Amino acid sequence: MFHRIIYFLGKVFTDRFTTYIQSLNIFLSVLPSLFSFKIFNRAIFRVFIRQLYFTAVQSFFPILVSALLLGSIIVNYILELLISLNSYDRIGEFIVKVIFYEISPLIVSIIILVRSSTAVISELSVMKLYNEIDTLVFFDIPIVEYLFLPRILAFFISSVMLNFYFIIISLIGGYLTLGFLHEINYENYIYQITNFLGFKDLFITVLKSSIFGLILSLISIQKGISVTNSITEVPINLINGMMSIVTAIILIEILFYLI
Repeated sequence: MFHRIIYFLGKVFTDRFTTYIQSLNIFLSVLPSLFSFKIFNRAIFRVFIRQLYFTAVQSFFPILVSALLLGSIIVNYILELLISLNSYDRIGEFIVKVIFYEISPLIVSIIILVRSSTAVISELSVMKLYNEIDTLVFFDIPIVEYLFLPRILAFFISSVMLNFYFIIISLIGGYLTLGFLHEINYENYIYQITNFLGFKDLFITVLKSSIFGLILSLISIQKGISVTNSITEVPINLINGMMSIVTAIILIEILFYLI
């Protein structure tokens, strides 16, 4: 029994490590195309806009709902906690650290994972199995530029954009809660947040959301093109891809916490 557990843990670690190394290789292969502005090629740009629309624009409503609900709940709990501790003047600090640093990147990443990462894994898997990727190579169409680059950029931009969208909506939801339940005016609420919010906080928010966006796109692409023989591999790769992404996000969260 103990040997089976060791074998299972070793296999999981090996699979994750292989996934991350191959994802890093995909990122390195895309960099030359990124810096040579291949994204502005008409065909590549069309794929990019379509992916950006699906990942960002179509996520506006679920982000809106989740941000309003979570913003209202979180800000209300924070305020009640600080009032009980006689530390109301620290509400801006707690809101920034909880919503900007933790809640927003995680919720946005989960929504992108469920909506777009699964779609990319499935799409590329089917293209691989039905030899569509080989057809692109046969016609001398670079798959790095045509398949990888627009999806990576779309995830990257969408993650950053949706994070700030989530933050704004959640702060509005928090104010609505504060206004109705605690009779706090808008000026005081904004002052408490902006008084603590600085360049460092915005930088960390952009950095973390950017890293999460890259992780989501790179692992999704890696899992999508790693199928080999059968359509039955698609759901397996889908699950493995989601688990690899969740594991990577947890590791990044721990790293940010230690830093």
